[in-house]
Amino acid sequence: MSRVALLCRDSRGRVDAIGDATACLAATLRHEGFVADVVLRDADGTWHTGDRRWVGLLAASGDYEALVLQYNPFLYGRRGFAPWLVRDFLRLRARRRRPVLVLYVHEPAMPLIGLRKTLMGLWQRLQLRALRFAADRIFVTTEAWTAELASMHPRRRVSHLPVGSTLPDMRSARAEARASLAVDPDELVVATLSSGHESHLLEYVAAAVDRIAKRTPALLLLALGAGASEPPVNGVRVMRPGELPPGELAALVAASDLFLVPLVDGASTRRTSMMTALQHGVAVIATDGPLTDSILRGGAVAFAPVGDIGAFADTAAGLAADSARRIRLAAAGRELYRRSFDWPALARSMAPALSRE
Repeated sequence: MSRVALLCRDSRGRVDAIGDATACLAATLRHEGFVADVVLRDADGTWHTGDRRWVGLLAASGDYEALVLQYNPFLYGRRGFAPWLVRDFLRLRARRRRPVLVLYVHEPAMPLIGLRKTLMGLWQRLQLRALRFAADRIFVTTEAWTAELASMHPRRRVSHLPVGSTLPDMRSARAEARASLAVDPDELVVATLSSGHESHLLEYVAAAVDRIAKRTPALLLLALGAGASEPPVNGVRVMRPGELPPGELAALVAASDLFLVPLVDGASTRRTSMMTALQHGVAVIATDGPLTDSILRGGAVAFAPVGDIGAFADTAAGLAADSARRIRLAAAGRELYRRSFDWPALARSMAPALSRE
């Protein structure tokens, strides 16, 4: 039985999508027959599980046949600068007896826009190249980044591996959740889920809701997420519940009829918010941009181009007015999630990389 460590930052109770995804992947790998521990790093450099603690990554590695580093540069260093991580991975690679080193890239580096972001992006790219060199196998959450890392030298095995929903499946709670919202049977519930980050295009949400409200006056907007901002809409009932336990948040997603995913770089398979909507069989309207994955363009998600706010609003309004089309889209999204994005499917894709056999 293989022992696997999934390495991540200790978020200490803060909302952390990558940390939640790490826990989901570990639980599913256990179900697949692995001994899988989540090993977290404290700010002082120590690594720990629930009952064990190690000083340094090299010490922690001795108990495992494989290490899976969950990687976003900002998880491990101020402004994404973590040279110690490169040092430890290179030292591990140089050992005769060592674990399999797996790099799981959730975000590679800052875009090279403006002086500050360009400086951070340059050292983060150098850091990622060094980690890529040290790794035996690399997984990346989007197709675009997968192709980018695969083109680098020296060659390494690089595979596209999306993330799934980090919330429990609460489809059975839809009726109860709608009742708790005091939603009439003919009232339309539109939802969006964000952390308040600038990549989530709030003006697209407002435009879509305003357009829908002209045809569908019985309307509720759920602005979900711990850091979510309230879109500037008029004459529409808006609820912004803030941070919620996972089950309650998932139930509110299940209660919705439309789910808006307006992202500046396009909806992609690294976005756990969109995965939650697909998981719950809710019709998704999203922006299509440079990071949008081809697997999403097969009819399971409705798209409008990034940069065309009018098209996004029109698409949302059209779905709001056409319940039959909305139901078909929701069913297609749910089937795509079950087949390609649910955690058992993702764990089975990763499993062969966790052994030298």
